[in-house]
Amino acid sequence: MKGIQVPSRRKKDMSENTKTTPRWGSLALVSIVCLLLCACESIVDEREQYSLSEETTHSYLDSRLEFLQARVEEYPKRDDYHYEIASVHFEKGDFNQAVGNLKKAIKLRPDIPKYRYHIGRIYLKMGEIDRAEVNFRTAAELTDAQRYSGINAALGYVLALKKDLPGAEAAFRKALVAEPDNPESYYFLGAIYDLQGRKDDAVKHFREYLTRGGRQYRSNALFYLEKLGIEVDTGTAATADE
Repeated sequence: MKGIQVPSRRKKDMSENTKTTPRWGSLALVSIVCLLLCACESIVDEREQYSLSEETTHSYLDSRLEFLQARVEEYPKRDDYHYEIASVHFEKGDFNQAVGNLKKAIKLRPDIPKYRYHIGRIYLKMGEIDRAEVNFRTAAELTDAQRYSGINAALGYVLALKKDLPGAEAAFRKALVAEPDNPESYYFLGAIYDLQGRKDDAVKHFREYLTRGGRQYRSNALFYLEKLGIEVDTGTAATADE
């Protein structure tokens, strides 16, 4: 079963949600803004992404919704139908309806972590950070941390928003254990260490991000290294400032 993804046309909303952005110093603010800009791509488990194309019409969504609701009436204990209905409501922008159907799916199958994961993502989209955290934590408890990185990355993002940097660090480290070759985890950890004033750890992880071929946020990593007093080579390597 595929998951719910924030459509590309809505990604800007999450990255610019100033109501949930912590008020820190100027250098720290630069770091957390970069975390926000990267969040939509990084906290989603790529194996569970699902979105309808930009050309999808409301008439199609309405037809899909009608079909699924008929299936629910016929098979009221099918949790996956409630999940799919939630996906359609999400695409339509009806977040409260999506949450309601995910709650029904959770009631039927409280042991499935992706339901908690996606309801957490919707709460995050709605700016309900505490509820997002609760559901991400529950999803993490139900998931083998050695296999999936997305849930712990999502939890780490929420904890960073709440200024719980030690908690965010722990969550991103678990994500790194699950997917050690993912350069983005090194990038996020570097940003967190920068916020904590741990220069050596920040430099180490930004360098690791570049060494592992990180491209999407390469300019941010290079900016961080320069800000931290590191001479950056014109290539991908960074050398310590003597």
